[in-house]
Amino acid sequence: MGWLSELGRRMWIGEWLEAGAQDTRHAFRLLGRNPGFALVAVLSLALGIGANTVVFSALNALVLKPLPIRDPAHVVFLNNLGNPPQSMPNYRDFRDRNSSFEALLAYRIDPMALQIGEQGAQRVWGYLATGNYFQSLGIQPAIGRFFGPAEDAQTNASPYAVLSYATWHNRFAGDPGIVGKQIRINGAKYSVLGVAPRDFHGTELFYWPEVWVPMSMEPQIEGWNWLEQRQVWNAFVIGRLKPGVSPAQAETNLNSVAAQLAHDYKADEGMHLTLSPP
Repeated sequence: MGWLSELGRRMWIGEWLEAGAQDTRHAFRLLGRNPGFALVAVLSLALGIGANTVVFSALNALVLKPLPIRDPAHVVFLNNLGNPPQSMPNYRDFRDRNSSFEALLAYRIDPMALQIGEQGAQRVWGYLATGNYFQSLGIQPAIGRFFGPAEDAQTNASPYAVLSYATWHNRFAGDPGIVGKQIRINGAKYSVLGVAPRDFHGTELFYWPEVWVPMSMEPQIEGWNWLEQRQVWNAFVIGRLKPGVSPAQAETNLNSVAAQLAHDYKADEGMHLTLSPP
């Protein structure tokens, strides 16, 4: 009886293929009779395929593809009641009082006016970043060097910049002598220290920075100083967990610090932290 079953299966497959072919021919005849409908159908398919491609690309960049940094699985984003920003005084308190992180770093996304030579200023996205930013993420410059804690110690005292690889390549023609040259950011002179690696675009999907400057230059960049104001929550904070410390343990540790801050400062009342991927 096995050969009968096999024969029946083949007959069923043949009928299915023939029916499919008939349906396809019928569909093409209908499309041929109505070119307008055919055009709409083709465009709809194209838009659908394109939309799916865009969604997958964004999903891959946002969720599936890890950041090109050292040991990205141990890097987490600090959220306060579902919102990412912190004040810089709070950041420094969490950095100095926690026992769960190898490092905590802070940064701020800022639009900046970048001027190259005699060209007019062009609006770019930049990062203000604490001096331990590059070191904590564990990346190496393509050329030159990054700024460090020494260049982030005194307010408005370190006019240095790190360029993204794309900015160096596209705006400076990949100038091998770019290190040490001066550019203007928001009208002020900055010396280029180095260039970030090709595949590093910060920690945000939709804001790829073209330039990084030390957080201590915030008053010059933005025109007012909120670095010491606990009630101004403008800084994003990322942390690298110590080996063996889970996110749940780190949250408990951070919220014990948050409770102390809420006791000491009215601006911090009700603060509660959670962790998420950057």
